[in-house]
Amino acid sequence: MKHRLCFLSILVLLAANAAAQDRAVPDPDTRPTKIWNRTGPLGDTPKHVTDAYPLSDQENKGGWAKVEALSDEFDGEDLDLKKWTRGLGWWKGRQPALFSDKNVTVSDGKLHLTMRKEKVPEEFEKLGYKDYTSACLYSKVRAHYGYYEVKAKPMNSGGSSSFWFQVEDTPGWLTEIDVFEIGGKAKGFEHKYNMNLHVFRTPKEKKHWSVGGVWVAPWRLADDYHVYGLEWTPDKIRYYVDGVVVRTVENTHWHQPLYMIFDSETMPKWFGMPDDDDLPSTYSVEYVRAWNRQDDTGWTSLFNGKNLDGWVVKCLPQDNDKRGYWKVVDGTITAETPPDSKHNYIWLLTEEEYGDFELRMKVQTYASSTGNSGIQVRATALSGFATPCPGTSEGAGLAPDVHESRRGPGPVVSLN
Repeated sequence: MKHRLCFLSILVLLAANAAAQDRAVPDPDTRPTKIWNRTGPLGDTPKHVTDAYPLSDQENKGGWAKVEALSDEFDGEDLDLKKWTRGLGWWKGRQPALFSDKNVTVSDGKLHLTMRKEKVPEEFEKLGYKDYTSACLYSKVRAHYGYYEVKAKPMNSGGSSSFWFQVEDTPGWLTEIDVFEIGGKAKGFEHKYNMNLHVFRTPKEKKHWSVGGVWVAPWRLADDYHVYGLEWTPDKIRYYVDGVVVRTVENTHWHQPLYMIFDSETMPKWFGMPDDDDLPSTYSVEYVRAWNRQDDTGWTSLFNGKNLDGWVVKCLPQDNDKRGYWKVVDGTITAETPPDSKHNYIWLLTEEEYGDFELRMKVQTYASSTGNSGIQVRATALSGFATPCPGTSEGAGLAPDVHESRRGPGPVVSLN
């Protein structure tokens, strides 16, 4: 029987970010009061010089460093499934339009989300979906404080074109950041750049509330590509259009890691229903780019989504041929042993040591497995490995009980 354990994403929050975490449980009455919204045109816009940094900061005065796991130029032949998941596991779309995976495509160096007039499967009609399909995808990795920029052209119909962040694993919390929701051809919305921040629940408050804002563009938004940005910090959330700030809101509640999402929806109560003659219509994204500040002390990923760089496999000499049990498959760290495999402990450990921290990860185990899998946090170095650990000697025996094998002063994060 195979023994299998998967780690989809691993994040560590160092103690230096304690101040930001203190703000993560605000008083329910402490809602944003410091809000600024632009009125009128953008004025002079920044000159694009380099793709390496945000359009609003081409000289990189903010000290931005690219986050590859949340960036995509969409220059492949298909969607990069190591970075993206089609659809949403927790929502099927806003009725009557049903999210359909076939409506998410990549071609000509762009991501395309299409809305269609077509029949939906019968089982979804019972849930209120009918006659329309739309599109959605979200990032494999959660986003946190940083700068997020897209170059996009909304669909030329009454369907929505949206870029937003939602859903975290922080107990008691559900928040959302809407960078934009655009109704490209919705009557009265053709020039409106809609932005919003939602709080659906906190540990102290269950009532949904939001802080919305609108910037009215001097052009019709669906006519061309423009650059839209979001700067998300522990103190403020800033919205940008073509590198110019159009809205600033103090950050009182949005401190949780969130998935990055692109979607299109029917919004009959807001935009009205799209004209069927305008369908199919497509919302296109030329790129999405993400940056963290180089001196940012927020969440740091321990897994790059590609390989085991930053990690080391440790085992007894007789198990050297079994180090390959730890590998990366489809963007996931996987521990898998074949049937009838006999071995001692085969450990995956971070190469770096960490002091005071909070660890967050997404893990999948298998009920049919009889193997022993686990996660040790702040474990000390282990004795008896083929490559000695600090405080150990070559060839020392590994005790049958892991608690008896702890030696040395240095804390590590290990996955076994």
